[in-house]
Amino acid sequence: MTAADHYLAQHRALADALPGRKLDWLCAQRDAGLARFAEVGFPSQRDEDWRYTPLKMITAQKFYDANNDQSRDNNHDINIDLDARDLFSIPNLETHRLVFVDGLFDAKLSATGIAGAGVSVESMARALEQTPDQVAQGLGAVAPQKRHGFTALNHAGSRDGVMLRLAENAAPTLPLELLFISRNPNGFAQPRNLFILDKAAKAQVIERHVSLTDHAALTNSTTEIMLGESAHLDYYLLQTQSPAACHVCGVWARQWRASRLNCRTITLGGALVRNDLGVELAGEEAHCDML
Repeated sequence: MTAADHYLAQHRALADALPGRKLDWLCAQRDAGLARFAEVGFPSQRDEDWRYTPLKMITAQKFYDANNDQSRDNNHDINIDLDARDLFSIPNLETHRLVFVDGLFDAKLSATGIAGAGVSVESMARALEQTPDQVAQGLGAVAPQKRHGFTALNHAGSRDGVMLRLAENAAPTLPLELLFISRNPNGFAQPRNLFILDKAAKAQVIERHVSLTDHAALTNSTTEIMLGESAHLDYYLLQTQSPAACHVCGVWARQWRASRLNCRTITLGGALVRNDLGVELAGEEAHCDML
């Protein structure tokens, strides 16, 4: 059995639990992602883009989705009685916070009610059930379909994440903080985020990945960003997971005329961390800062 076979089998066993499974367009995306992953598997150091990314610490062990029986067995001794007001808080930073534990949205730990007209923020799983037409406008439109196996696997089996939609001229009064907590030993999470900002909309998004334990875990995240004319997004990606964590992240953006994306990536933890960033400047005067 190859390393990819474990995830193919896990996906097939859990496919019926994925949100939006009755949406034909989404099922087609997932099927295409699964077929791509079955074809290419995980990258290796024979691939030019991955020559300096040793993946043995990922491929040599097995990670389990939060809904997998093995994952539930692994976390039975870990207390998750957490207080959202204090959990991994940043002093003097006021945000609207959405919290995900092992890749799944936790309403009890999250803030409710984001201020600002024309602002829509909800978990991806809920958006797929409640407002699928809005998700269909952007999900899978920016992330490459024929990319490496990690992106394909996220296409196939992502369970939750954040759907942010800002109408024309909308500007939330607080930054949006997305807090992804790894809890399970050998846990496997695949966040999928979609940010759509219409003309002249402005926002700040802080995406944070942290660990509750020192155990190994795998995060395979994909974020898609669509910026309309003159839209402005400040995006901060902060990873402070445990020294045993593995994290593969893809951020894909498409910017229209005079839009601006400021992308700040900060990596302070993890045993293996890889951040891919792909930006398409699709309109004149579009600008992106990547630090």
